[in-house]
Amino acid sequence: AFKRDNCKCNRCGLKMDLKDTITVFVKDINDGGGYNFENLISLCSDCNKILNSQNPNSTISNLEVNDKLMFFVES
Repeated sequence: AFKRDNCKCNRCGLKMDLKDTITVFVKDINDGGGYNFENLISLCSDCNKILNSQNPNSTISNLEVNDKLMFFVES
């Protein structure tokens, strides 16, 4: 996921080192998400804090990768 996201945070675009990357599920496992590559995104620590502190549903829906995943799910 880190390489797919071009070593950048998927939310803000910050260039990151692998050691500073937080990998999270786009769709929680409890909500039907899977343990697959397409359900993972790379975030910086600040964006991860934002995701966890605000309404995650509205925040995740603003991520570019969410649009791509929803395209594949609906196809």
